[in-house]
Amino acid sequence: MGPHWKHFSPDSAVSEQSPSLRWTAIPTSRKSPAISVSSMGGGSSGTYAAIRLLDSGKTVAAASMATPNEKFIGLRTADVFANYTPPDPTAALAAYGAQFAKYPRLEEGLFLPDLIPDDLLTPFGEFVRKYSLDDAVSTIFRFGQGLGDLLRQPTLYVFKNFGIDVLHDIQIGFLDTVHQDNHEIYDRVLDILGPDAVFLRSRVLAMDRSTAPDHVQTREPRRLRPLFHEQQLFGSFRNSAYYTCLLRGAGLPDSTPITNFAGQTPFHLPPLPGLYSIMPTVVPGLFDVKYGSPFPLPDSVVKADIIPTIKSLAETNITTSTPDPEFVAFNSHTPFELAVSTEAIKSGFYKELYALQGRRNTFYTGAAFHTQASPLLWRFTEGVV
Repeated sequence: MGPHWKHFSPDSAVSEQSPSLRWTAIPTSRKSPAISVSSMGGGSSGTYAAIRLLDSGKTVAAASMATPNEKFIGLRTADVFANYTPPDPTAALAAYGAQFAKYPRLEEGLFLPDLIPDDLLTPFGEFVRKYSLDDAVSTIFRFGQGLGDLLRQPTLYVFKNFGIDVLHDIQIGFLDTVHQDNHEIYDRVLDILGPDAVFLRSRVLAMDRSTAPDHVQTREPRRLRPLFHEQQLFGSFRNSAYYTCLLRGAGLPDSTPITNFAGQTPFHLPPLPGLYSIMPTVVPGLFDVKYGSPFPLPDSVVKADIIPTIKSLAETNITTSTPDPEFVAFNSHTPFELAVSTEAIKSGFYKELYALQGRRNTFYTGAAFHTQASPLLWRFTEGVV
């Protein structure tokens, strides 16, 4: 994970699963009229970068937008697959890990050789057949939510989202906060940076990158103008879409997780756009719903699909009351997985992308430059800041 943050010390903020990695914030107040670094984005990478830059003596401004009882149900058809038993993925995951181990630098970033191995560019469905990884697909699909059409993605992107780090965590357990509240980390970072240095619900519209970053516009109706080469690179990205929500009134027992299941598709993966799962939370009557699409959709379209899908559960025998779902919270994590064509990868896209680091006083981190996994992103960010 790289060096731990100075403002975090072993205490009670993180689960006992990994005592050596337990952190808690030490609230401080640091105010300065001069900002030496602006961190654009308040997700896992941007937040980590802001704290590490603060630790190094910079003044920082940050801007952010902001299985027991499992049932396998075809949520499009309300078919319950009561007799389905998931395959044991152990051997297939080991074989998958052996293939991933051929490319150790993928854990560090999108560092690719000039001659890229065909396996990395092969659609993942073909890669699965080549190495007999069938029994691992449903597990990878669950952990790779947001990738869109998993079987058509180049294997490179599946590796980036389901790598050795994830395999390791599946075996020993994932790091979590004691209160099972990831937002607690961001709340404490806000305390450290201070409200004067954090601009929530902001979008950067323009920036003079030839000077100090206090020339940042967040409200004027102007757009940030990248260089033509930057436009070419960033314009090459295509993306999938990922949506999360909490809802009440599902009519389901609190002990029943539901996984979307298809009877006639390869590996029983549900068609997308559609729901991945409906999972109970620690709050009675509150359910966590995940939804994915290979392409972006308006929030209204996603909501209009989720509600009747939940209501269709009334046709099964698992509901305890008539479903009358209502959204408690809804969020679009779109664009989610940024990817480029195999032709662009072969042509050295990621070498050109990484060559942007430092140009015009701008440095980049985040999932488009590495992976979705926070620990790996933090390590990558260490090398940037």
